[in-house]
Amino acid sequence: MHECTSALISSQFLTTNSMNQSQVKNRSTGKGKQPNNDPTTIAQPSLDEKLKEIRAKKSKSKLPFLYAVAILVMMLFSFGFGYYASSLHSRRTNQSSNKLNNTIPSYSPVKEEESLSVLPSDQIGYFTESEKKKEAERLFNQAATFSGESGEGRQGWLHLLAAYSYDKTNPAIIANLINNYQAVNYDHLAYSTLIESNLPQKTKRTLLSEDIREDLKERFTELKQELQEKSSKLDPGKGCSSILFSTVIGQWKLNDFFTNPLLNQQIYDHSIHAYEELKRKNPKTSSTDLNHQFFRVQMNDLDQSNSYWNPLTNIPGFSDLVLVMRLAAIRFLRDYHGWSEEAAIRKASHSLIVWISVHTETSTHQPHVTEDALIGGVYYVKTPDGSGALDLYDPRGKHPLYGLQEPTSPPEPPFHRIRSVKPRESTLVLFPGWLVHGVRTASEENPPNFHGNYRVSMSLNLKGEWIDTSNAGFGCPTDTL
Repeated sequence: MHECTSALISSQFLTTNSMNQSQVKNRSTGKGKQPNNDPTTIAQPSLDEKLKEIRAKKSKSKLPFLYAVAILVMMLFSFGFGYYASSLHSRRTNQSSNKLNNTIPSYSPVKEEESLSVLPSDQIGYFTESEKKKEAERLFNQAATFSGESGEGRQGWLHLLAAYSYDKTNPAIIANLINNYQAVNYDHLAYSTLIESNLPQKTKRTLLSEDIREDLKERFTELKQELQEKSSKLDPGKGCSSILFSTVIGQWKLNDFFTNPLLNQQIYDHSIHAYEELKRKNPKTSSTDLNHQFFRVQMNDLDQSNSYWNPLTNIPGFSDLVLVMRLAAIRFLRDYHGWSEEAAIRKASHSLIVWISVHTETSTHQPHVTEDALIGGVYYVKTPDGSGALDLYDPRGKHPLYGLQEPTSPPEPPFHRIRSVKPRESTLVLFPGWLVHGVRTASEENPPNFHGNYRVSMSLNLKGEWIDTSNAGFGCPTDTL
């Protein structure tokens, strides 16, 4: 990977079986008080104990068979292999007391393949064509407001380029770019813009003269041929490239993993029962506001009983899901943010707040950050076709503080692109708590029909400080930078 023009580096953890919103900024308890009001650190056993408990659950069905085999072995070989059995027991005892870094890999859902993928530079997420054109028009009009003012021409130019990135079929945008390039004798850039555009050939011929097009085409062909002929002798090789100031997005597919195969369905049923009861009591409330009210109901349980929302805690396998979130956070911190094993475990054992979010075809959640979270995330429980995507904003164009002070302001060019995560059932997504994110409403251009179902997810906030996930970088040794 020699270059990446994307602001977001998607670190995916893909399994052989075949995306969150941190819906509401959670300040249910203040910083400093949280450790004393943490249902997972006070009322829950340690990570080691939970690991043993889960393994015990998974092996329970095998116990009768194992007992029979053990009795047979004892009868036949108790005398001759006494020493061997003793040493085997000793080895197993030592294995069970190994450090957690040895147990984390063995607790993966299925065999994993870890990959760091490069997103295409023109990928803008799951925007419809009409949404792209609308945003391009906004940027184009804003570019015009900067024109002619001393010192602001550069900002206008960046907005013009941003408009082009969203819509390469608009003749007015493309003509402005080409005219500006030619005004400063950058014919090669004018030609590249024309080639990359999606205009009809007839329109392209009117924007750049045939003489210029043919001359640049010939020069490009000659240079390409020379590069191909000499590449074997002059190619500098792969070299060492670095990706600095990165934003890591972790994804884990948890299909067929939990001991309770009905976990998702039971979470869905309990959540919708409570949500619809709340809806009956507030018939005039919008689905977006209703989701916020549902959040507050769940946080009341946390505040009053020092435990997660009661209907969740009674579901078999729920505690396993919370543990998986912590284990994924350990990998997220250790493998991609440079923390030691011990530090990653310590940070992943901070207070973990989870709650259910329910969305309809029309509900949304405006861009925001979670100011007291080290890591934010979501586990998708049910995602009907057409479910609203999780939007992630380039932090270079939309600073985290804008997510608090100006949540609806658009990101600034050239870092204006929004990456989207398509929600998929049984997928866990983690991201830094400082990353501006939101949930887009389902497509207005092609509104879906959930047929009475809901988009249900479990949001999570792992408490901590933003600075602890601001240090991601990949590539060359640090002493070469």
